[in-house]
This record gives sequence, structure tokens and C-alpha cells, in this order.
Amino acid sequence: ATREYRPYQTDTFPLSVHKTIFRLDSTLPQGARCNVLYAHWHEEVDIFYLEKGSCVYCVAGHEYHLQAGDAVWTPPRLAHWAYTTQREGEVAFYGVVFEPSILVFSLNDVVNTQYVMPVLMGERMMGPHFSAGEPQHQPVLQALRKIIALYDSTEYDRVRQNYLVPRLEPRQE
Repeated sequence: ATREYRPYQTDTFPLSVHKTIFRLDSTLPQGARCNVLYAHWHEEVDIFYLEKGSCVYCVAGHEYHLQAGDAVWTPPRLAHWAYTTQREGEVAFYGVVFEPSILVFSLNDVVNTQYVMPVLMGERMMGPHFSAGEPQHQPVLQALRKIIALYDSTEYDRVRQNYLVPRLEPRQE
């Protein structure tokens, strides 16, 4: 797998959203695998959100069979890629890539020490697959769709200043 370097969309907030649309050719043989995301890794967290179509997302020796509306959390430094066996139509997805430090609110916070840091340091995998068909996954998927919508909007800079940054700044202690 190749190490990927991509700049963030702003210098002041370490988060980027990348959209990919892969149009499929019906001449592919039945059952053939078509790569839609090349094998790569990076220092950031990557949340893969499948907007359209179906694919298999591979990370850490696991294959996740995704349908439109599903997402997968990929911790830093793990190789990941995706393929489809779909022969027609499109596979469209977003990669929400961000610096892990935006999840850290306080070094001594119980949530940070018990849950966030072990996942970010690769000591523990969190349940990485969020399924559109599971009601308990809906709050995460809704928040992810809001982030994607913000990046798709033409008012991103104003919205980022008023919505994202205040909620992600560390608490003063």
C-alpha cells in the first residue's frame, strides 16, 4: 500500500472531504473485481461513506460489504482499499479524512483516555462499520452526512467558523 499525502482544505482546520464517483463499464466479466479505491494508508483517521452503489471495503484484514448509506471508520496508519463486483451504474463515496487530535478535548478526560486514544493509537479497534440499516448507527451516519453537506455547500467557510470549530475546540480547564 502507498502512503497518501493530501492537503487539508484549509490550513486552520485539519479535516478534508474527498468525493469519488466511479462509473462502471458493463463489459466487465460477471463476478470480476473492479477497484474503486486504491490501497493506501495515511496518518489521519479516514471515514469512508458510501453514497451510491455497493462495494467491499477492506481494512485490517476485514472485508466490509457496504450498501449505499453505510460507512467505515479507519484508524490512522492502516492500509485500506475498496472494490466492487457491480457491473453497471456508479459507485460514489466520500472520504472524510481528519487529524486525530480534533477528537481530543482534554488529556485527562475519561472518554479520551478510555475510548478515543486507544483507538487512535491502534491499541483497540472500534466497531468500524456503521450500517444504514441499523437504528443505533443513525446518529453517527446523520452527523457524517452533515459534515459532508457542509463541505458540499458553497457557504463552507462561514459554516465552518460558526458550526464546526466551536464544538471541536478543547475545553478550558
